Parts: sequence; structure tokens; C-alpha cells
Amino acid sequence: MHLPSRPRVATRPVQLAPRPPQLVGRDETVAELRERLRASDVRPEVVAVHGLGGVGKTSLTLEYAYRLQQEYDLVWQLPAAEPAVLSAAFARLAALMGLRELGADAADPVDQVHAALAARTLPWLLIFDNVPEAEALLPFLPPAGPGHVLVTSRSGRWPRDQGLELPVLDLVNAARLLLSSSGQDDEVAAAEAVSEFGALPLSLEQAAAYMSETGLALSEYLDLLHHQRTELLAQGQAWGYRERVASTWQFAFERLARTSPQAIALLRLLSCYAHEAIPYHLLLSPLERWAPRELFRADVQRRRAYGRIPGPPARLLRDVHPSVLVMMRALPRDTLRINAALTALRRHSLIGPPVDGAVTVHRLVQAVTLDQLSRRVQRRWREVAAVLVEAVLPDDPGQKARWPRYARLLPHIRTVLGPTSPGMDKTAQYLGASGDYRTARSLFQEIAAALAAALGPEEGATLTARHELALWTGEAGDPAAARDQYAALIPIRRWVSGPEHPDTLTTQANLAQWTGQAGDAAAARDQYATLLPVRERVQGPEHPSTLINRHELARWTGSWGTRRRLGSSMRRWCRYGSGFRGVNIPTPSPPGPISPTGQGGRGMRWGPGSCVRRWCRYGSGFRGVNIPTPSPPGPISPTGQGGRGMRWGPGSCVRRCCRFVPGCSGPGIRRRSPRGNSLPTGRPVPARKGEGPPQGPGRGAGARGGEPAPRAPAATGEGRGGRRRRRAPRRPRAG
Repeated sequence: MHLPSRPRVATRPVQLAPRPPQLVGRDETVAELRERLRASDVRPEVVAVHGLGGVGKTSLTLEYAYRLQQEYDLVWQLPAAEPAVLSAAFARLAALMGLRELGADAADPVDQVHAALAARTLPWLLIFDNVPEAEALLPFLPPAGPGHVLVTSRSGRWPRDQGLELPVLDLVNAARLLLSSSGQDDEVAAAEAVSEFGALPLSLEQAAAYMSETGLALSEYLDLLHHQRTELLAQGQAWGYRERVASTWQFAFERLARTSPQAIALLRLLSCYAHEAIPYHLLLSPLERWAPRELFRADVQRRRAYGRIPGPPARLLRDVHPSVLVMMRALPRDTLRINAALTALRRHSLIGPPVDGAVTVHRLVQAVTLDQLSRRVQRRWREVAAVLVEAVLPDDPGQKARWPRYARLLPHIRTVLGPTSPGMDKTAQYLGASGDYRTARSLFQEIAAALAAALGPEEGATLTARHELALWTGEAGDPAAARDQYAALIPIRRWVSGPEHPDTLTTQANLAQWTGQAGDAAAARDQYATLLPVRERVQGPEHPSTLINRHELARWTGSWGTRRRLGSSMRRWCRYGSGFRGVNIPTPSPPGPISPTGQGGRGMRWGPGSCVRRWCRYGSGFRGVNIPTPSPPGPISPTGQGGRGMRWGPGSCVRRCCRFVPGCSGPGIRRRSPRGNSLPTGRPVPARKGEGPPQGPGRGAGARGGEPAPRAPAATGEGRGGRRRRRAPRRPRAG
């Protein structure tokens, strides 16, 4: 019996996984993907979205397909992890397109679909999901047709014009994703969780699913993550993901262990460092020059030189476990092997692209890589990482040319080196030399505490760390604390090393230095004076330390004298008219004439750098006076006949002159007058046109050569008369 054929129904082939419930922080990437597919003149255009497992590659391509599916006549998602599964998916597509009967056609379904796609006039979209390698996809790519091809893959080996690497989310969008997926509002805990997970969408979705299932708060989940990370990363099932964080890279690890042992060894080494860019080329460079045993021998000698470990080097070298040497031998040693290992890791997107000899490794990849190892093996890999870092650290951290290397290695030094390691000591020295005094002080606090606990408070390495701690405490802006720390250290130095040991003398010199910096110049001078003969006897009169001691002694002696002069209340006396009064003005003014007289007379002429301004109310014949130092506030009444003149403030060290009317030259003030009436005077100055002496009764005796001295009008309420009284002759003592 012949059955009639089934009538053909108009179809539009569409096969997509369910749309992601939300796609946070990827709108710009979707727009970029659309622009790249439309801008190319080549058809079909191929874009391969690649990146770390769990970064959201499939979610991105699905979101693009759902947003723009109306622009395509055919939209089909094909699983591409296995060639056999991919071929079966092509057979189903061919049957849906009416190109073949399922199970009854011997033709290749891939060729049938390619032919049909090439003949179409309307655009189409194919999505190849989870492609392992670019080479594995070549037989399945359509050769012609007005369509677009999207590929998702963990492999980073794609042509530059086809590849689009998808990074992790930024921190803000990652926190938004976690809060919206978990239904919580603790932004602080969300930010901390994002930092722990490295903003990987898979980990955030998995954490949100686990919290939704168990009812845990974000803070409680973080506590579990800190204590049971390995077990927790295997819990929870993120929507749209078939795998969890703990298993998402398991296949890659197993394959690398079989095909590229050096690549998996390199990944384990890189997982011991910080998640910042890791300078792999620099860290592996010692392996090209030295054998593993030689590197460990050099490390033992280095630690002994810094006083970190006692005992003979031969015995300490025997303590190195043989498995550590085996691990180091498993690492790639030359450029070709290093590049091959990096290529294998990039094939699975386990590392970022190499840039300037450095790569990045996601923190979760590092965590999962190490979690697969036992604690003992983890500890030995960290020993290897520490030895390689110590081997590339320069021995002169104070030289500016070495600072770029220290800056590049700084996050990894803090990750793999302990506080008792020589490299940590050199790093703290670098930070202090480069100007980061506070961080240097913090590091030396850790170093001193760790050495005191490990070696004892009286060991030489501990005392050296305390010495450096005091130094950088002072440089950080606390000289008093530095002085106290050195003062506490000196008795121990004397008891351990002896009173004339160079280390003890250096500590004494630093104590004197920071004593002076703390404001006690006299004590600093005395300490340097006490130390100098010891330096001369122990180290010699021409030793650099002795010469520096002499220099500092002279410096603090001069500083003490200056401060003594600044602290004294010296009075300078001027013989002026009785109408002079002074006023303190504690704000700076530009140099130049100031005339507050109200009578057209010129006021004081102030020089640059003066910190206090005094205005003088005087007659029209008054000329300027330089006063670069402060004086006590209050009125000043320089009488013409024995009245007190200006009171000059502490620290005045410049000669000052007052020039008045013709016939009177202002006194040059060179020293303190005992009575205020016998100061030396300056050179006479001719009067200006139209200027004359202030009027006042009487005339005083000339200060020089019988020249008349000016008299100002007497001030109201002045306690003395116009003329200075003569002192009565002293009576002879009776008997």
C-alpha cells in the first residue's frame, strides 16, 4: 500500500539552550560582537570567543543569539566538545532542513548542511559551543554562505582577526551579579566574596546557588570559604553550568599531566605566586645557569650570611628533601621548553596571554591547582617558588637601578617569602631606600618579631632587624620613637657584642642622630663628643665612620649654639625720639617701603624672608630698618635721652641700622647694650629735600663728633622727663 507523502510545512530552524536569566556587565561585549560580525566583508564571518572556564562564554553567545535572532533565517547551536557528537548534531540539522532522512541516508550530513547553507540567500547563524581546539573545528566550518559563525572555546590558539578573549567581570558588576543571584544586600560581604572568587561568573553563580539552597548569609558563606574552601567549591550548582568550580578544570589538568608534564609543573609553580602578573621568564632564568642542587646550596649560604640559620651548610643541604629537587628538575629550563609549556597552558586558557615575559593566572585556577595536591606537596612547591625568587633578587637594594626588579617582584615576595627570609630583609631595605618609609617600618616590625620568636631576642639577626626598625621609624617621621628604640637597643648590643664593637658604635651614633632630630641638640652633641674618642681608638682617626662622627659633632654643636641664641631673650636698644612706638604684624608682606606715618614720611623697608612686620609711627624724616626676626608684642618707646629703644626678638643675627634726619645717624646694632644708652652709631645720612627733624624741646648730646641728636615730642603720660638724669656719684663706703 502506498501512503501519501507528508505535506511540507514552512519551518525556521532554531535550536538554542535556554536564555541566561541575567547577563550582568556584558552589554558592551555583545555590542562589540555584533559590530565585528557585521563589519567584515568575508562570508561566513567567524568569531571565536575564548577564555577561562566559567567566565561566561556560552552565556554571552546565547544572549547575542536571543537578542538578534530575528535578523537570521536559521539559528542553530551545536555541541562541539566531541567530533562524533558534533557530527550527530549536523545530521539532526540536515533532517530538519529536509536534506536527509534520519538513519536512512548514507551521505555525509556535514556536507549536506554546508551545501544548503551556501545556497541560502538569507543570513544564518551557527554556534559551535565548547570547541577544544581550533584544528578540530576546521572540517565542520561552513565554507560559503551569507552567515555568521560563533565559537566558544577555552583554547586561546585562534587567529588574531577571529579571536575575542572574554575577561572576568569587573568588581562592581561582579558584586551586582552575586547580590542579584543570591537575593541579599550585604555589599561589604559581596565585595569580599568577589575578591576571593576573582570575579569569575561561574564561582559567583555557584556561591549564590549554594546560599539559596542552604539559607546562609554572605558573611557565613565567607567564613566557610576561608576554612573549607576545597569542599565548598564542590558544592552548589550554578544555573546553566554543567560543572562546578572544583571540576571545571579537571579535564585540563588530567590531559596536561599526560601530554605535557612540564606544563603542569609550571602551572603548579605559578599557582604558588600572587595573582598579579608573574614574570615567569625572570623566575625561571636561574634554571638555565645552575642545577637544582646548586640553587639550594646558594640559598643555604645566603641564609647563613644573613644569620637566619645555624649549623654547617653541608648538613643543612642534606636536609633538603629529594622530592624538592625532583620538582625543580620537572620545570622547563630553556626558552623552547618554556614556550612549549606556555602554549599548552594557553590551549586550555589556564593562563593569560604572555606580555613582556609575564603571565597572569586566575586566583581560582591557582586555588584549585594547589587543592589537588597534598599539604606536604604544596609546601614543597612553595619552597621551590621561594628559592627561585631569592635567586633573582639583587644584593644591593639601595641602588636605584635595581628598584624596577624589586617593584616587579614585590607582590610575589610577599606571597612566597616568610619574614625570616633574607629576601624579605632586602625588600624592606628597597622600600626604605625608594622612599616608602612606612611600609619599610611595617616590614621590619614583622621581621624583628619573627626573628625574635624563631632565633631569640639576643641573636645578631634580631638585633640588626631592631636597628633597622628604629632607623625607618625615624625616617617615617617619628624621631622620638626612633631615639627610644635605639636607647633600648644599646644595652643589649653592649652585652652581646661588647661596648666597642662596630655594631654597638653604629647604634650609639644613630642614637645621637635621632636624639638631635627629636630636638635635643645639646644631648646629641654630648653623645657624639663621648663617642668620638672611642671611634678614633677603635677604628682610627681617618676611618670614614670617625670622620662622619666629627662632622656630626660639629653640626650639632653649631645647632645647639644657634638654638641657644634663638632661645635667649636678647634686647637691642635704640636711641630715638620719644614719640616712637612699635607694633607687631605677624603676617608677611612684599619687600618695599611702608609708610604708616600719616605725614608723608617713609616707613620701614622690610627685606624678603622677614616673618614679622613692625610698623613705626614716626615723623617724616624716618627711614627704613631691616628686621627679619620676631620681637615680643607691645609698645616700644625709644626716648631721645636715655629712654629704651626697640626690643629685638630672639635669634636676630643681622645688623640693623636706623637712619634719621641730618645730624643724626641711626645706631648700628651689633651687640646687646648693657644699659641701652651707649650703642655705636652708623654713618650720617643727608636729609632729603623737604624733610626735617621732628620738633621737640631741648637737645641731647650728639652721639658722634658733637653732632646733634634728634628729639621727638614727648609721649603723653611718659614716665621720664625730656632729659636723662645724671646718676649721683656713689658715696664712699664707710670704714
